[in-house]
Parts: sequence; structure tokens; C-alpha cells
Amino acid sequence: MADEEKSFFDKLNDILNTPLPGTVEKKPAAPGKEANNAGDDDSLLDRVREILTSPVPGAEASETAEPKTETGTGTEESADDLAEDWWEQDWAEFRAHQQAEREALNAKQRRDSELFARYQEDERKRFDEAMQYDFEVFKAEQQRKIDLWSRRVESGDMPPERHRPPRPPRHMPPPPPWARRRPRRHS
Repeated sequence: MADEEKSFFDKLNDILNTPLPGTVEKKPAAPGKEANNAGDDDSLLDRVREILTSPVPGAEASETAEPKTETGTGTEESADDLAEDWWEQDWAEFRAHQQAEREALNAKQRRDSELFARYQEDERKRFDEAMQYDFEVFKAEQQRKIDLWSRRVESGDMPPERHRPPRPPRHMPPPPPWARRRPRRHS
């Protein structure tokens, strides 16, 4: 019957505050603190803060006993110890960091440019080799045609007028294609 009278949050509080087996530490509890604030909304918030700030059960007590010396924001004593030119020192360190990053980027871009130049050179060589191969194939084909033509002339297979290509007319150049008359077909 006692479980039915407890609210959901009370049950959750009991579950979360029950220590795990083997992690129980013997320390006196403050019973008056819980009894006084049991009904307030602030008491729940205070209890959550207390739970969050309390050490984890089973954790070493020496970790919580040692004060933290380095917090990142600094203390008043360390503020007095700062040199007068702290801003200039920080600025110089920041600028040195930026300069190192710029130099690293420049080195990477130089390497990339060298790689790209090598790639372009290799591509140009492959292109030149392909063009040379095409030229050799064309030259061999033309030589084959010349040899065939020479054999046909020697054997007499070609009529005499076909020995030379016809001469272009000496009078006027041909009219442009749009001005030419097409022969009419008679159907």
C-alpha cells in the first residue's frame, strides 16, 4: 500500500538514489533536510542539484578532495600574474598559427599543381603519340593508294585521260551553293 501512495517522482527518486551493490559508503544522512522541503517545488530542484553535485558512488574520494587548479578561465591571482603585453603575445601566437596554416595550404597547392602539371604533360605525350600514330596510318594508306594507282597505270587498266586529275577552270570560280541552279527533273 505504501508504493501506491508514492507519486511517480518519489518512486523515480527512490530508484535513482538506491546505491548499486558494492558501492555503498557509510556516511551519515541528513534526515531533517528532506523532511523540511518535501512539499516545495524548490525542494525537488534542490534535490536534483544535490544529486548532480554529489560524488558518484564508488568513485574515489581523493578525486573530489583535490581542488582543480586549471579551470580555463583563470583566477584573480593568475590575472595579476599576467604580463602587460598578454594581448600582443596571444595575437602573435594566433598570427603564427594562421601563418603555419597558410604555409601548409600553399605547400599542398604546390604539390597539387605539380601533380596536375605532370598529368597534363603525360596527357600531352599520349595525345602526341596518338597523333603520330594517326599520321603514320594515314601516310601508309596514302602510300598504298599511290602504289595501287601506279600499278594500274603501268598495267593499262586506267584510260589515259585519268592519269592526271582534271584542271580547275581558269575563268570564274564556281558560284556559291545558294546561287547555283539546280537542273530540273522531268517526270
